[in-house]
Amino acid sequence: MQKAFLNFQLQRTRMFKKPDAAAYCGIPASKFEGICTVVPVQYPDGSKLWDVQDLDAWLDQLKSGQADSDDDILNRLGG
Repeated sequence: MQKAFLNFQLQRTRMFKKPDAAAYCGIPASKFEGICTVVPVQYPDGSKLWDVQDLDAWLDQLKSGQADSDDDILNRLGG
């Protein structure tokens, strides 16, 4: 049996639309914005995209138990 080797690179997507960001985090898209505290980047055309680096940082906080509480988030928002 002959073997074939492929050599290719995949470019990692940095900015995700909501369904892709939710899937990346393992959260249903319908619940994503209610669970994830990452603020999306607002583009000039009005679209919102989530930065994978911000999502990674948020997930790392969750894993370490250092995620913001609801009160912390509200205090940052001035509420």
